Amino acid sequence: MNNHLEMLEILLLIKIKIVEINLCLICFTNMLSISLFAEAKLDSNLSYIGRLQNRIRHWLMASKLVEK
Repeated sequence: MNNHLEMLEILLLIKIKIVEINLCLICFTNMLSISLFAEAKLDSNLSYIGRLQNRIRHWLMASKLVEK
């Protein structure tokens, strides 16, 4: 009987470890997706800033305030 309880205890510890590993993987994938979203947002913002710079440059060239 004692041996049976020890086996159940070991199985319970294994299940707890599996749950901990799954939680770590979930946290990692969430952090990764947040990071990828932030990176995409940064790229989007940098792209917008680049387009804005081009518009300002074209406007300045059109108003002859800067040379090409």
